[in-house]
Amino acid sequence: MPYSVPMLSHSADMWENEGGGFASRFDGEARNDREGAMTQAIPVHVTPRSFLLQTLGRVLGGIELTRTELEAAIAHPQTLSGHESDAWEQLSHWADEADVRAKDENYTAFHLDWLRDLHSKLAT
Repeated sequence: MPYSVPMLSHSADMWENEGGGFASRFDGEARNDREGAMTQAIPVHVTPRSFLLQTLGRVLGGIELTRTELEAAIAHPQTLSGHESDAWEQLSHWADEADVRAKDENYTAFHLDWLRDLHSKLAT
């Protein structure tokens, strides 16, 4: 999940992320037409295991998950093995089956138990 961080606009000089130079302020006017621009901050290194562990925790906490989010984070799930592969598979089913879960409480409870088990296995 991407995070956005506003560029600082209150200092006398500010670093321009793309240009790599400084844009000085003169009489309170910004000489930068990207005032208030947002910069995407992407985690430097997130392992598939840590992503899956965090995502299992989110799902168990009641936060929805989409297939798009899952595929964006782990583009090649066939490279996963063991508990990581199992977690990706079950999270993908979870993301795809919201309509089934809405109709069947037992199905939901079964899958939540399975996800809890996978979460505990990945946490060790």
